[in-house]
Amino acid sequence: MGKKKKVKALPRKRPVHRVNVTYTMEERSKILVKMTPEQQEAYTASIQLTFSDRVMNTVFEEAPHWKFVGIQVDYGWEYRKTHPEKSANLKCVCGRQLRYQYQLISTDGRHRRINLGSSHFM
Repeated sequence: MGKKKKVKALPRKRPVHRVNVTYTMEERSKILVKMTPEQQEAYTASIQLTFSDRVMNTVFEEAPHWKFVGIQVDYGWEYRKTHPEKSANLKCVCGRQLRYQYQLISTDGRHRRINLGSSHFM
């Protein structure tokens, strides 16, 4: 009889623990400023998915000639007063400065663009 081969034990996979964390506005701003352009792009894409067509259809039942086309994020929002050069200076159609700018385009054939803040969806 020959020697038995010694079999290595497979490493155990650790369970993944998902934790819900709530950041303050200041903590969130510090994280957003440190993101690479690729991370910012992924973050913006995830926001756009969250702001779904279903929600937009509900909001725009009264104004069906508008289509949601994108979101712009001001990653320098916290610094808009102290270091305005770090801010994207996003504005709403009403003139208000925005952290999240929702972009809409008209579907009536004129292709008008409008930029709004979240307060216009309430």
